[in-house]
Amino acid sequence: MELLQLKYFQKVAQSENISKTARELYITPSALSMTISRLEKEIGVKLFTRGGNYITLNEAGRIFYRYACSILGDAEAAVKDVQPPVNQEVNLLTTSPNVWTDLVISFREKKPDVVISQKFIYLDMLSQNVLRNTGDFLLASPLDFETRVAYSSYPLYTDDYPMLMAWKGHPALSLKSTTMAALKNERFIALTSGMSSRKYFDILCEAAGIQPKIIMEVDYAMRERLVKEKCGVAVLTGRSRKNYLSNEVGYVPITDPFIPRQQYIYWDSKKNAGLAAEKFLDFAKNYFVPLDDFNAIK
Repeated sequence: MELLQLKYFQKVAQSENISKTARELYITPSALSMTISRLEKEIGVKLFTRGGNYITLNEAGRIFYRYACSILGDAEAAVKDVQPPVNQEVNLLTTSPNVWTDLVISFREKKPDVVISQKFIYLDMLSQNVLRNTGDFLLASPLDFETRVAYSSYPLYTDDYPMLMAWKGHPALSLKSTTMAALKNERFIALTSGMSSRKYFDILCEAAGIQPKIIMEVDYAMRERLVKEKCGVAVLTGRSRKNYLSNEVGYVPITDPFIPRQQYIYWDSKKNAGLAAEKFLDFAKNYFVPLDDFNAIK
């Protein structure tokens, strides 16, 4: 069995399409099919259920896929460990990129020799193998996961809380706090489905027993602009509001339901962390300070 066979198997398992994978690998479909068939013959069991040009992993294939990803990840890590460092790099995966800007900037100021690579991922991209081949760390909320994950983790902060963003002059801004139930008739500017912050908003609405009137689904930047233009209101958190600097919007805490927004850093302890990754982990663990108003709002 060769690593090339495992790499081809991994690619086919992910795409479920022989022709598409062959084009990406710059080989012929017949050569790719032959490689997969030879791998199955060596193992002594079929790994795919075939149907035309599309193939899907069977039960044996799904088990073998997990091991193949682990082997390929370890092989890549081994190569990196023995090569002389050209530069130091940390690869970050994030489900809420807007809340990590200050952390990344501050780390770069302390460690200018380290290159930061950050990739935003939607929640449907989360899996048990998301860190195996694509990143050193995942910055995410525990609410992002449907099931418990096997990664090592550390809570970066657990004291974030929901807030209403509204245009200046909106009646809610005259209050010290509000509730999701009191906002049931508001028009909401929501983030796109599949984003971490949107899932948090959906959880708040469900806990309050309301069906929100969502008039638009947008990205972070457009959300603030639409609120400023009085198109609707939005829900964000106490820690993320500092990313919005317009004097034409205001904020008020949402105290019911009070569901804190936690953010963790996750990593795969089976991977050999490089020196740059160790530096980032140590820095992140000590970066965030408690919010002064959290306990008062709680």
